[in-house]
Amino acid sequence: MRAKERRVEAKARRATVEEVADEPTTAVQEEPGPLPNVEEYEYWAFSASVSDDEPKTWKQAQNSPFSEEWRTAYQAELDSIKLHGIYELVPRETVPAGRKIIRSRPIFKIKRG
Repeated sequence: MRAKERRVEAKARRATVEEVADEPTTAVQEEPGPLPNVEEYEYWAFSASVSDDEPKTWKQAQNSPFSEEWRTAYQAELDSIKLHGIYELVPRETVPAGRKIIRSRPIFKIKRG
């Protein structure tokens, strides 16, 4: 009796462990699928990370439904900067001629995940 016939017969009547163990087996390797388009993935990952509900300016933050939260978070950030001595606020008139003043502005991001 050939192996294929034995398998069909064994399936029809519930094969024993010995019958199944005696049959030769072959590994089945599936063909790999197409590689993902990395550029497309990067585009969608970036698009998902950019949010329209984040204000771009302080004025937008003040006019948003979460203005109080933005104000509290910004104040906490300023307090931390001051506490750690990140920069020193100086009056414009005390800046020597020819020196550039470094400006800054808040960046509003919602932490996700």
